[in-house]
Amino acid sequence: MTSRFSTVGFRSALATLFPDKSTRRASRFLDKSQRAVQRWLEVEQAPPNIMGMMQHQVERLDVTGFPGDLDALVANAKTNDIHPEVIAAYLAKHYTALLGREIE
Repeated sequence: MTSRFSTVGFRSALATLFPDKSTRRASRFLDKSQRAVQRWLEVEQAPPNIMGMMQHQVERLDVTGFPGDLDALVANAKTNDIHPEVIAAYLAKHYTALLGREIE
């Protein structure tokens, strides 16, 4: 099956998966050095196995609708006058629970 992702380059894939543009986070996800990720950004391509890992995650995002759901939750909280620091505290709590460390 061909996805919309199969025609985009490494930079677009990285922006989809890591909207915070963190090459450090991407390097942990890919289990590669941060320098390798930066090199792939420069040449706009990565090895097929790396692109495959990224494609799988983009497809999971598409299937689950996770980014849109999260954006909607945050927008709803803001609309309902929940202070940004309170929203961020809940996001930070989930980050710590998922990764076992505080947000960088």
